[in-house]
Amino acid sequence: MPRPSSSDIRCLEQNGGTWRVTLALPRDLRAKLGTRLKRSLHTDSLTVVNRLACCRFDRHT
Repeated sequence: MPRPSSSDIRCLEQNGGTWRVTLALPRDLRAKLGTRLKRSLHTDSLTVVNRLACCRFDRHT
């Protein structure tokens, strides 16, 4: 299986074997929320991640 290109995973990181999506925050919000929002995608499959990552922060969970 080929390795993912950097453009495929630029907003993603692996944490304990599962993928999560990360989003940088504007400077004015960092004091309250930190530098990045992180949300688990609950999967170890990069194929599934590529489908989920774009819409994960749209959810209110």
